[in-house]
Formats: sequence, structure tokens, C-alpha cells
Amino acid sequence: MEPKTEKNEGIENVKRMFQTDEFGTISAELNSVYQAGLFGALVGCIYGGIIQSREAYVDFLEKNQATAFKDHLDAKKKLQNQFTVNFAKGGFKWGTRLGIFTTSFM
Repeated sequence: MEPKTEKNEGIENVKRMFQTDEFGTISAELNSVYQAGLFGALVGCIYGGIIQSREAYVDFLEKNQATAFKDHLDAKKKLQNQFTVNFAKGGFKWGTRLGIFTTSFM
């Protein structure tokens, strides 16, 4: 049996972090990583969605000033569709990036 050193204690702590206790719950450290990753993904999703949808709104107004719509409801519907799709795209892009970064940093 080799003597306890700081290197061995560090490796044991990392192994212990990924083990469950007798009740089947994960360790507090791993729970913190999980929660930080989800929070980072949520913040990234909101941030990316706002940025991307704002760009879509400005782009829609610039491109469709001379476009004739059937009525104002048709124009609002097309704007809302473009806004929603771009919010989802931006949210997914930034949410995954920030979630992965936060999880790996923790």
C-alpha cells in the first residue's frame, strides 16, 4: 500500500465526486456543476434569443418596407413568425455554447 500524498488524495476526491451515495443521490459537487450548466444554458438561451430576434426584427422592417401585404394582420403574422424562429435559433446557438462552457469551467 502506497502512502497518501496530495496527488492520490486529489484523484480520490475526483473519483468520489462521480459516485452516488447509499441513497442513490449524486454528490454536492456534481450537483453544483449540473445546476451551473443549466443556468448558463438558460442565460445563453435568453441572451441569444434576444440578440437574434432583434436582428430579425430590424431586417424584416428594412426588407419589407415596399412589400404589399394583404392587410396589417398578414404583415404582423409574418413578422411574428420570423421573430419566433430567429429567437429559437439564437437561443439554441448561445444556450448550447454557454451551457457547455459553464459546465466545463465548473
